Amino acid sequence: MHFGSKTATTGRYVVDIDGCLRTTDTLQLTARDVIALRGGAETGVVSWEINGESVPLSATQSLGLGMILHELGTNAAKYGALSREHGRVRISWQVEERKKGRRLRLRWEERGGPEVGELGKKGFGTRLIERACTYELEGEVELDYAPEGLTCVLMFPLA
Repeated sequence: MHFGSKTATTGRYVVDIDGCLRTTDTLQLTARDVIALRGGAETGVVSWEINGESVPLSATQSLGLGMILHELGTNAAKYGALSREHGRVRISWQVEERKKGRRLRLRWEERGGPEVGELGKKGFGTRLIERACTYELEGEVELDYAPEGLTCVLMFPLA
């Protein structure tokens, strides 16, 4: 089964997370297959840096991670790093070996966008990310709204 296409459009950017995670498949984030960024190509600006090896995920993990990445991508395009010409998003992940088993640590980092203000009450997107990480991934999330850009770290056990 294919994880459906989700698209966020703002100005010159289109973030298209299409089939980034296939049910019972693997986490394979590549610029071509996972996040197609249209716009900025004519200026030669590279907006994405993606690093990590293929990692098998369960169907539930695929769905939860897909929702989180879609929310992060949408917000980056509307309000964050991708709303500016020279903004960048770095996504990296690695598998950590633990006594209780293997765990994935995924880091989303935005830089070059507008200065991030102090977070007031939690909005829908923050609650979605926290709940999807907790209930779909059975993991933890750290959100850092630093002035230079959002950093989100997800940590969850691998099946």
